[in-house]
Amino acid sequence: MSTAHVDYHVLKPTREGILAGRGAIVYGAIEAVLKGSMNRKYACKMVLSIVKSGDWQEYTFAGEHVRPRDFMDFVKSDPPRGFGIEYPVLMKLIEGSEAYYAVEELIRGKPGGANNPYGRDGKPEEIKCDIITLDYSPVAVIAKPPTGTSSSYAISRLKHQAPELLDEVKAGKITPHAAMVQAGFRERQITIPADPAKAAKRLRKNFVGERWAELLRELHALDDPGGSE
Repeated sequence: MSTAHVDYHVLKPTREGILAGRGAIVYGAIEAVLKGSMNRKYACKMVLSIVKSGDWQEYTFAGEHVRPRDFMDFVKSDPPRGFGIEYPVLMKLIEGSEAYYAVEELIRGKPGGANNPYGRDGKPEEIKCDIITLDYSPVAVIAKPPTGTSSSYAISRLKHQAPELLDEVKAGKITPHAAMVQAGFRERQITIPADPAKAAKRLRKNFVGERWAELLRELHALDDPGGSE
């Protein structure tokens, strides 16, 4: 009894199949971002996924071939061609997560890089690289340079002067503010309630030893700025 010889081959995925697979992942990220207020952690995870993989650069979904000009175009384009939101809104949603740093690194990518959000030619000269913090106003979005209290300023300073603490920030172990305090770049701050009794308890809890005595001296000095006669 003879048997037919059958050759089994490992089928290679087609380009169409690859693009469709990307589309499913990208659209999942789009939906996660649009529902970000319901599950911010998942939205951050999906944004990080498509940024690291580069799937946002070209994909197909529902028969539509999508190839954004750059990452900004992808962010602003309506679904399924993008998130359909303003860039500052996206950054506000993912602020403090690993996705935030991945997007920031993507935005600052070297000219000509394959993942550069402004295309392979890099950023236009008129775009200033130092404008990295934004005012998330519902009426208008105003770009401004980083200040000493902004997360972007903290990240930038930690990157150059305390990279080991920046690693802890990226890992989610501490906040950018806590890292700045730990590095000695920023003083620790406390919030004082308006109620006098509660304010006194808060102050007593945070000022001990000589610092408590010094605080009392400063308070007395405010009541008697000219000194006792």
